[in-house]
Amino acid sequence: MRAVCQRGSQRAGLVWLGTLLYLVYAFVVYAVAVHFNYLFLVYVAALGLSAWAVILHANRLRGADMQYPPGRPLKVAAGVIIGIGVLFAGPWLSELVPALISGKVPVSLTEAGLWVNPIHVIDLSVVLPGFIVAGVAALQRREHGLFWLAPWLVFSALMGSSIIAAMVLMRMAGIASPAPAMAMVSLVIAASLLTVWGYLSGRSLSGPETRHTLQSQQGPASAESDATSRA
Repeated sequence: MRAVCQRGSQRAGLVWLGTLLYLVYAFVVYAVAVHFNYLFLVYVAALGLSAWAVILHANRLRGADMQYPPGRPLKVAAGVIIGIGVLFAGPWLSELVPALISGKVPVSLTEAGLWVNPIHVIDLSVVLPGFIVAGVAALQRREHGLFWLAPWLVFSALMGSSIIAAMVLMRMAGIASPAPAMAMVSLVIAASLLTVWGYLSGRSLSGPETRHTLQSQQGPASAESDATSRA
């Protein structure tokens, strides 16, 4: 029973880590892309608290004996997060690359009254590479990929939900919001939720077996280093 409770706690911890990642993302946007208002310091404080919570929570989780599922749940989850990373990078690059070549400011920046879109910056520098790197590393059974796979899927579901909410509000305000985009984002949300559920509820390896599998793939040097640190 204790082992079952511990696995549940670890899964909840990974879900919470993904939630914290989304809060960091959201409050970066609020702090740097929203016109100065009476909530500015609240945005800054929330951003700082969320960022430090990610650092401290991730360290605590990675210090525990994490358990990761093998086989199909892992492969499907990794494939989905890689696909989402590529899917969202496409529209951003298709807008930015032609603008850079032509030397013109993208229309979306002009309409929003921004010098630079922070969402472009965060997505292309951190989030989307994080999706792809975590997915590829998880397929290779690397510990950092296995660890970050579930949090990034949770982040993806929350990010997609916020996009849908923004589109609905735009429609309520009489601003056109393309139906194909809403359908695509809805599919991203569904895929993220289903695969993170499958990944976290899949049959887990025990802690020692997981470490043995990772060590056997990383080579004898890694195993010797781990043994030395334990001694």
